[in-house]
Amino acid sequence: MLASPSSSKSRPTPSTSRAVYADHAATTPTRSEVVEAMLPHFTETYGNPSGIHSFAQGARDVISRARETIARFVGAYNAKEITFTSGGTESNSLALEGVLERAQHPGRIITTEIEHAAVYETLKRYEGRGFEVVFAPIDQTGIVKLDELARLLVPDTVLVSMMLVNNEVGTIQPLGEIAQLVRHTRALLHTDAVQAATFMKLDVNELDVDALSFSGHKIYGPKGVGALWVRSDVDLEPRVLGGGQEFGRRSGTENVPGIVGLARAVELVEYDRAQETARLTDLSKELMSRLLTEIDDISLTGHPDRRHPGIVSFVIGGVEGESLLPQLDRRKVAASTGSACSTRTQKSSRILEAMGVPHLRARGGLRISLGRQSTRADIEHIIRAVAEAVEVVRNA
Repeated sequence: MLASPSSSKSRPTPSTSRAVYADHAATTPTRSEVVEAMLPHFTETYGNPSGIHSFAQGARDVISRARETIARFVGAYNAKEITFTSGGTESNSLALEGVLERAQHPGRIITTEIEHAAVYETLKRYEGRGFEVVFAPIDQTGIVKLDELARLLVPDTVLVSMMLVNNEVGTIQPLGEIAQLVRHTRALLHTDAVQAATFMKLDVNELDVDALSFSGHKIYGPKGVGALWVRSDVDLEPRVLGGGQEFGRRSGTENVPGIVGLARAVELVEYDRAQETARLTDLSKELMSRLLTEIDDISLTGHPDRRHPGIVSFVIGGVEGESLLPQLDRRKVAASTGSACSTRTQKSSRILEAMGVPHLRARGGLRISLGRQSTRADIEHIIRAVAEAVEVVRNA
């Protein structure tokens, strides 16, 4: 049975006087219950899990229990299919590079233009190594065009990688239908499920994937830890060599406190997933409706219905997102223009342009992502702040 959160650790009292954090798609605050679970493993269960003494055995036992918890979270039958990593980026890299480095011959790789940079940049590196990297077309809502994908799936396709939930616009891909198409070939199917883990049941058997990545810091767990599930008969080339930890797939002394924190975070996510998803859906709908009504020349990006319950994304005419963010920050709202991993180097959103948004308009992207801290009072504060910030930037 999943342990419930402590009733004494409630959400902050709604107040518009505090700064409003609306960037949960970038990272989430670590829950106090997670920190509490991690603390003993800094000072008590501190043995190196690779050792043979009792201190080491204690750490190994802790990791084993956490691995079982993570395996249940993703519906895996075998806990040894779970590899602990430093986060979503490394999980993606290990899955993609691990498969491609073991490929018997170069072939076609299929992905999309709207993947996270950890997938997009990794796969583009293989274009010059004998592989053919092909980008499946998507529609204006961010959904893969299944008929086009079916046409691209040729016999020598070795790998397909498509994210479950887009990190910038929140669109949910029809991964089950994608898997049905991929199964007509010998290709392996990987999905980046980093943004999905907070609100979707992740069952690797129902999703019918061969590899799935997720990260701790997007689910109110600690930074610096993630997990990769890979089907047991998939042969991976290790990307980090050394002492052969993690069943030889990822060497390096395991981050025991982080692994414990990840396991506790997934327990808590499962405990309140349904209630929290419904609550965020209501808040997001109000936010979308009000902003579309109260601001001129604004349009929603992503699918109107098949979307992350906490991600609300827009393009706003007459502004640049990077000019808008400082104005929002002055008004105590933390938001983003898109992926926190790439906004410092990207003037126009690759994701929005791939969805058919014109280049200049794509520069006016704004992503507001809600989470456990978000309240109805926050929504009112965000609406006022965005309206004021847009007015200031347009009149500058």
